[in-house]
Amino acid sequence: MKAKLTFFTALLVFSFSRAWATNYTIVFASNFYSPDSLWVHVGDVITWSGSFSSHPLESTSVPNGATTFSSSTGSSYSYTVTVAGTYNYHCSFHNFKGVLIVSDPNSITEPALTAEINVYPNPATSQLFVETKGILVEEMNIYNATGNLVQSTKPQTLNFKLETANYPTGAYIAEIKIKEASVKRRWVKM
Repeated sequence: MKAKLTFFTALLVFSFSRAWATNYTIVFASNFYSPDSLWVHVGDVITWSGSFSSHPLESTSVPNGATTFSSSTGSSYSYTVTVAGTYNYHCSFHNFKGVLIVSDPNSITEPALTAEINVYPNPATSQLFVETKGILVEEMNIYNATGNLVQSTKPQTLNFKLETANYPTGAYIAEIKIKEASVKRRWVKM
């Protein structure tokens, strides 16, 4: 009976996460992918669209346990992301590159109070504000689209601002660490 309950629970969780899967399209024609960096979740479907005979797609690195991908024919290729981590890929003829940053929303520890954490404006230009309602922010890490740590700060306060004027334009993840938990928020620098 316990095995059946465990199986049913696992099936329910998998079905729920797939119900919220998002489809993303990456197009290419010249010597670039658009977008060339993308944040997605486990279960999302990525479709590359363009001429693979002119621009063969090939993964150059994927997280442990993930399946590599490639296509050298046709004009559309889809890949379902199954493992969290960073996926790097390129055109094997021209070496223009792209990256997928994949998170697993089921693996992030977020207490019920995370709804009380607000990160704004999004998109940001010169400043990013973090506002909480009674939650002490112990640490905040900013990661760029390739998953590299850009900045780390330990504000030890409830509300603060982060100067972003010198950040390059692009997508980022703010990892906000509170007592025994970590909350991740996506934001864009314009």
